[in-house]
Amino acid sequence: MKRKDGRARGWRACFRAVSVLALVSGWGISAGGSAPAHSPKLTVENQDGVAMSQPVTARFNAGDIDRLRRSQCAHVFVLKNDETVPLTIDHLQPTCGCTTALLEHAGSEATLEPGKEISVRVTVDTSHLQPGEIRKSVYVFLRGTSTPAATLEMVANILPEVTFHPSLLAFGRLPFNGKRSLPLTATVAAGLLEPSIAATLTSSDPNITIAPTGIPVKSGGKTETVTLAYNVTLSGNGNLGMRRGNLLFAPKPSALVPSDASSAAHHSLTRSWASLSVTGDIAGNLSMNPPAAVFGRVRPGANTRQVVVVESTVSRALEGMIVSSPYSWLSVRLIPGDGATDKRVVEISLRKSAPAGEINTHITVSATDGENLILPVLAYIDPR
Repeated sequence: MKRKDGRARGWRACFRAVSVLALVSGWGISAGGSAPAHSPKLTVENQDGVAMSQPVTARFNAGDIDRLRRSQCAHVFVLKNDETVPLTIDHLQPTCGCTTALLEHAGSEATLEPGKEISVRVTVDTSHLQPGEIRKSVYVFLRGTSTPAATLEMVANILPEVTFHPSLLAFGRLPFNGKRSLPLTATVAAGLLEPSIAATLTSSDPNITIAPTGIPVKSGGKTETVTLAYNVTLSGNGNLGMRRGNLLFAPKPSALVPSDASSAAHHSLTRSWASLSVTGDIAGNLSMNPPAAVFGRVRPGANTRQVVVVESTVSRALEGMIVSSPYSWLSVRLIPGDGATDKRVVEISLRKSAPAGEINTHITVSATDGENLILPVLAYIDPR
């Protein structure tokens, strides 16, 4: 009997231990014996034009945004306290700097009694956003909580003011002093061509020229547009190597902004509406080996040097060659050669006075035939 009683007591103790473990780990009761606290939420009222993914998340679709008419979209959401206790809104947190959220008829905080409502006005400024679909959110936090009590979303479709075809002008490789032209079309919102804005296509590179061709073609749609045709030419003048530039569709510099202009009108007169990248590679007789002077990490106050070899496919083209640097702390000199006429050695030195931090600069090699070659110089100077 004693052996049976011992076994029974053992089984009962084991059952109690398993029961406690199940309660703690599987039944949601904490080791301290209390259930987890309820996370209070705010209900977003279901209004016309608002899509509800769940009671605490609402999305308003502002539709198409024509920024020549308006650059902002806004909506007023209504929040309700469906809990049994008062709730205090601590702060509103937008996910983007273009978005603002304000509690209407309240300060930065507001306490809602059970069953009460409050309005939140959410505004999105699309002035500096890229065309296409956008989605911006505002999180509503209650005092003493770390998770949002409600989420308010704004979605819209920003109509493009300018569409280029092709979307990139790649000229490929062309010889020094050579030229190459490519066709380009731009579909432009008609409002950009009105006299008050008079936007035009300009280039950031003086070696890239733009010539209008053909007759503008108007068409309808969500917004009236005009299709313009151009002939864009890259000239192989100036520096050798990769050429990168931009074509900008922007108002003429002479366009005046009226003092009483609306925010949308003011924005339309003070911004570039579209940008198109232009690439090319200008090849000449000059070349460098290596193609860049990379010093890497340099101790402060140290003098360090590198050498590059400049070569030319034309005999005696390097006679009278000039090397120059834009800074006094970056010195360059030609090292006397062995009599070869098709190559020269250039010594590049970082002096003690070089500034600390990242250095991204260049030296210029100029030949007597007019060719200029740019050599990148890269280094990092440790702080003193």
